[in-house]
Amino acid sequence: MGVAAGAILILVACAPKVLAVVIAIPNPVMAAAMGVVMVMVFVVGLREVMREGLDFSTGLIVGVSFWIGVGFQAQLIFPHIVGDFAGGLLGNGMVGGGAAAILLTLAVNLMQPRRGRFAGRAEAAELANIQAFLAAFADRRNWGAAMQQRLAAAAEEALAAVLQSGATEATEREEGEGARAARRLQLTVRATSAGATLELVSAAAGDGNLQDRIALLAEEPAGDPPRDLSLRLLRHFTSSVRHQQFHDADVLTVQVDDRPE
Repeated sequence: MGVAAGAILILVACAPKVLAVVIAIPNPVMAAAMGVVMVMVFVVGLREVMREGLDFSTGLIVGVSFWIGVGFQAQLIFPHIVGDFAGGLLGNGMVGGGAAAILLTLAVNLMQPRRGRFAGRAEAAELANIQAFLAAFADRRNWGAAMQQRLAAAAEEALAAVLQSGATEATEREEGEGARAARRLQLTVRATSAGATLELVSAAAGDGNLQDRIALLAEEPAGDPPRDLSLRLLRHFTSSVRHQQFHDADVLTVQVDDRPE
């Protein structure tokens, strides 16, 4: 999208007639169109925030960034300094609010407990190394045996789900020699107020969204034979599952709560 937008802007700059057509649009029409676009952008951003979960840190970042953006746009926050800085770049609410959100996110991440990272291959043979890594992380946090077992079980089912999701596409890509062996896996774990958050990043995207498949499991009749056993176990051991798919990458984020048995 960034490349396409940049190419369009370059073409518009090199075509005076196209620019003249844009300038000829009446101001009320342009204002209405921009209003619709801004509302859609705001709704999409709010939907992403609610999907991630609105905790104290996220609410603080969103709220402060929003009002900083509004203040910069309305020239209510140090108008003389903001107006002269970088040619008035911060006078745009989206730029000012976006910069504030990035800085606040970095500050919040720096204040959070240190994350543990594990890198290996995306294959079932790495399970023993992953469980040893998680056990060492849990020992440093002084978590009980129940939490350690739940964390290990969630990691096992999450790995199985990721491997199952990417199996079809990996098979299709095995035309190149060693394509399957080139797949990598990165596991990140961090402690939260409720327990722990696991993030698995696989180097090859699958053909289905695990988050949607887990949601569909609840709609199946109780008498149906068990299908997608790994997803059912993953739903049992975790409180939330979020699956993002990008170009040639799978990102699975699960929340494991430290709840009493």
